[in-house]
Amino acid sequence: MIGAMILTSFLQAQPRRNCGTMEHLEDQLDSNPNMLYDIRRIERDTELAAKSLEEDNSMITIPVVIHVVYNSATHNISDEQIYSQLRVLNEDFQRQNPDRIHTNPLFRDVATDTRIEFRLAELDPNGQPTNGITRTRTSRNLFYSSDNAVKYSAMGGVDPWPTGEYLNIWICNLGSGILGYSQFPGGPSETDGVVIGYRYFGTTGPVRPPFNRGRTTTHEVGHWLNLRHIWGDGPCGADDHVDDTPLAERPHHGCIEAAESCGSPDMVQNFMDYTDDACMNLFTSGQAARMRALFSAGGSRESIRYSRGLLPAQEESEPEPVITFFPPERLTVDGVTSSTATLSWEEIPGVDKYKVRVRKVGEQEWATRTFLQPFVNTNRLRSCTEYEFEVASLGTDIQSTFSNTFSFQTLGCTQAVADAGDVVPRNLHTTEIMGRQATLNWDIVPQATSYQVQYKQLGVKRVFTKLTYQPATVLYGLTTGERYLYRIRANFADGPGEYSKVSSFVPGSSNSNTLVSRQSSRMSREAGAYFRTYMDARTGSVTVEIDFYEGETVLISVFDASGREVESYDPFAIYAGEPFDLDLGHLPAGRYSIQLEDSDGFQHVKQIRKQ
Repeated sequence: MIGAMILTSFLQAQPRRNCGTMEHLEDQLDSNPNMLYDIRRIERDTELAAKSLEEDNSMITIPVVIHVVYNSATHNISDEQIYSQLRVLNEDFQRQNPDRIHTNPLFRDVATDTRIEFRLAELDPNGQPTNGITRTRTSRNLFYSSDNAVKYSAMGGVDPWPTGEYLNIWICNLGSGILGYSQFPGGPSETDGVVIGYRYFGTTGPVRPPFNRGRTTTHEVGHWLNLRHIWGDGPCGADDHVDDTPLAERPHHGCIEAAESCGSPDMVQNFMDYTDDACMNLFTSGQAARMRALFSAGGSRESIRYSRGLLPAQEESEPEPVITFFPPERLTVDGVTSSTATLSWEEIPGVDKYKVRVRKVGEQEWATRTFLQPFVNTNRLRSCTEYEFEVASLGTDIQSTFSNTFSFQTLGCTQAVADAGDVVPRNLHTTEIMGRQATLNWDIVPQATSYQVQYKQLGVKRVFTKLTYQPATVLYGLTTGERYLYRIRANFADGPGEYSKVSSFVPGSSNSNTLVSRQSSRMSREAGAYFRTYMDARTGSVTVEIDFYEGETVLISVFDASGREVESYDPFAIYAGEPFDLDLGHLPAGRYSIQLEDSDGFQHVKQIRKQ
């Protein structure tokens, strides 16, 4: 939970640390409230991963690119100053900092080496050699966290290198009295990274006490790795989400040896407090677990582990035999429809997982994910569109080259298929809804050879599939009083069509309609309105609610009347009973469809009209 902001100021007599990260987060949430759902999802995943991490002493190596953005020679810091900061980062994160001997004895048992290493990038995004430093002259004298201008070439800064593969650090003349600021995991990829004022970076050059030991960057990189301030940005009871850091009432400034609040000693020497550089000296085991969880399978910074930014490590002695993974061969595609396909490849012995990248033929950017099994079921594809995919094999610190490209085309090119009215089952309705069974009905689809029915209980993961040759079927063994979702697609001689919109019913109830618009705030949820939308005509925002029984990751898209996607929110973490808002105020008046796709591939659609 984001606590209240604690504002500090710089005093002439005694400078005080002022980190702009929480204020920057508040600005981001104000402009994009939906970001909060990504942060909640990452928080949930981090908590689970940190608790379940097995003993792992492997070093996590992060390629770093330093973007020096300068208006004068003073702002254009030297390579020596940059190297001094990299040394401090590695000492602090690996508990090799000389001042570790001064850690308060009360906290020495929890102080730890995080096993995280930072190295200047050796290869740029094009695979060319680099020293990991870029230098950009600008006409701007000052930059601010409020507009993130230093991260955009068009605004006088410099665009980041791919943020999924590099830690981008911008050095500039930073205004508003802050030493630096960072972006937490979950923010926009195009602005991900850390910004530091040139006077607070490293240990040489224009740096001055009390911020002359590189701890500003250590602090801000901690934020980039999902650490909160040690006092939780609030009074006693505010949480930094780490068990072995004691509660604190407030930040601490200056250089003090000890303090107490909230009934226990405060960890004033932690890198995530506000004390001077000379008084910071530890991360805890809990903080280390929280940071390392980001790099676990599915973690928000996992892709850094497979970055192309570093050259392979060179062996100084006789090299041991190298385990080489080959890319999978015999790529295949099955079950192709106008919007789905199953991608498969041969299984490689000894491989931990596979990296798959997919794109439309002719596009530059790939969509990349990793999978444990040698197949993936894709959805949300465009009809009558040619796609291509490649697969690489992954092991511990090993990745093969990508395989040869395999291309396929989705269905939907003929007029018969393009006309959704000819292929998608219509008029879904339920009859004979008894205690543990129900009969599903729909209109006949011309030239259909059979129909496939998918259904599941709302809030339950298991999906049932049933094949039938008539435009009706009976479902048995249902649970009385529980809502069920179902959808139907027609199969043809040349392949399956698209699924219908989702409908629902409740066994033991006479109600069978699904996507019922909410007519009043008192409408019963059992009347079918499990997916509800509320339009604020004044602001143009839409509040969305859906009755899942537990948090579930979903995809949300908004389409205009022509079927063109105009907004995409990917992904959202939905919490039962907690509505969320979509800001559609910038869209013109007209009819729109809000489509929500759950983790089982069921697509739920609501129509709205924006005045």
